[in-house]
Amino acid sequence: MIVLSNIPTVQLSAQEPPLNAGALFLVFPVGAQAVGMGQTATASAGRGEAAFWNPAGLATLAADEFALHSASLVAGKSNVLAAYFPSRGIGVLGGAVYLVDYGDLDRTDINGNTIARIAPRNFEFLASYATNLTGSFAFGINYKLVQFRVDCSGDCRDFPAGTGATHALDVGGQFSVGPGGPLRIGVAVRNIGFRLQVQNQAQADALPTRLAVGALYEVRQFHHRSRFRSGLRREARRRRRQSLGTGGAVGDATRRRHRLPAARAPARRVCVRPGRIERTQRGPWCGEWLAWCRSRARVPYGVRSASGQPDVFLVPGHILMRWSACLAFLGTLGSAAQAQRQEPPASVLVRPLASLILPGTGQLLAHQDRGAVYIAAEVYLLSRYLQLHHEARVQAHRFQNLAFDVARHAFAPIRRDTVFEYYEQMERFAESGSYDADPGPAFIPEGDPATYNGSVWLLARRTFWEDPNVPPDPTSPQYWRALEFYQARAVGPDFAWSWRNHSLEHEVFRDYISRSDNAFRRAQNQVGLLLANHVLSAVDALISARMTAAARRGASMRTNLMPGRAEIRFSLEF
Repeated sequence: MIVLSNIPTVQLSAQEPPLNAGALFLVFPVGAQAVGMGQTATASAGRGEAAFWNPAGLATLAADEFALHSASLVAGKSNVLAAYFPSRGIGVLGGAVYLVDYGDLDRTDINGNTIARIAPRNFEFLASYATNLTGSFAFGINYKLVQFRVDCSGDCRDFPAGTGATHALDVGGQFSVGPGGPLRIGVAVRNIGFRLQVQNQAQADALPTRLAVGALYEVRQFHHRSRFRSGLRREARRRRRQSLGTGGAVGDATRRRHRLPAARAPARRVCVRPGRIERTQRGPWCGEWLAWCRSRARVPYGVRSASGQPDVFLVPGHILMRWSACLAFLGTLGSAAQAQRQEPPASVLVRPLASLILPGTGQLLAHQDRGAVYIAAEVYLLSRYLQLHHEARVQAHRFQNLAFDVARHAFAPIRRDTVFEYYEQMERFAESGSYDADPGPAFIPEGDPATYNGSVWLLARRTFWEDPNVPPDPTSPQYWRALEFYQARAVGPDFAWSWRNHSLEHEVFRDYISRSDNAFRRAQNQVGLLLANHVLSAVDALISARMTAAARRGASMRTNLMPGRAEIRFSLEF
């Protein structure tokens, strides 16, 4: 019997509302068992689908697993192909590919004719690692590459088709409580990552970060007490009659006395027992001497040979105690000397934590030359990120300066910058249009839909008027709602612009925006690769440290890179 409990996932601080988050497919349920349990899978273990709920649940996976999950959701069809491989002493390694297909959408013209077909899709590439750090604590981590694609075929002019990618992590742990671990508590933080940028960096959406806590309790059934006692009696009888060598059975010496023929059942082990012999030989030193007991010697527990010769080598008690004490003392001295010669082993978690902070440090602490590869990758990715981020900022300053010098200077002599959506509309429309078309006291919105303000007024009329071409009474609620909508979204006189007679500069302005967006997108990818380098180095150091601790001797893996050849050598000290 299993009792499940799950606390609803909560949003972390400074997180946007769920409907405004990017890559919402990350919160879609995956796995038939988890769905059947009401998505209370934070504390579940032993299955590959635990990677999508709490990666720590992979640590108890017993065998290799290949899985295919398919579901038809309201949003679209989802398919997952996953493979996980457990290894004793290392942990569980694996990955998955997650695809959500939202279906093809038709794009029509004003006459209702299909002119293009749009195919939005989401991809997720998942790499997982999980292990038991202690007997009662399991740890797991996922590295995610999340991608959103919008493909368009046909007449795709003025359609914002594109690709956005971001990187994220899932970190989870599970605690087992009680003898045998009947109570398992799981904690997971999912989708910790960077914003998803499809077009513009300023309009990137945050990922749906979630914190989940769950518990699972197994109510175990015990047999009746009488059955339990009868089982103990049967086990005791079986042990009393267990075979010794190739001969018959040896019974309980306190109840039955059997003779053990030496030729029929030769002993495989020599048992040394302290005791007092019946006949002793006295030498010149007048001390008891070690001797073989011959005829009629008293053998403990009533075991005798058929020929009258004892099969047990007897040693006097005081001699055995003295020699045992000497051997124990010598063994203690030898262990102390060996401990002085060997350095105390470092903690298993020291090198992984060092590699997590600075990739390659844990490998260098273990004298593994591949640590230089992690450090070199860290330096390259960091320098590349700084370069791309600087380029993005430069291009952003260029399009802002060009917009003020050419399109805005005639309307506002004092420069005031605003949000990126403003420059995005400057990219789409050649003119902002007038805010108030009537120079008198009356307020009349811009009527030309080719301008930005005119398009806003057209949208307001379509939203609140029954007929956008037939104005209602100016005192009616419909008219005032449309007017309020226009005043809240139209561009005022201080931010008016016009690219008229400056079409070349307008194209350069668009190119600067495109370069800035691409540079920001590529810089974010470098940050994701930096994160992957940290995680990979930490997992590498953890596996190496655990292999060394499990073997209790030095283990190392060396990488040699030569022109036209690469070698990986694994060594274990004996």
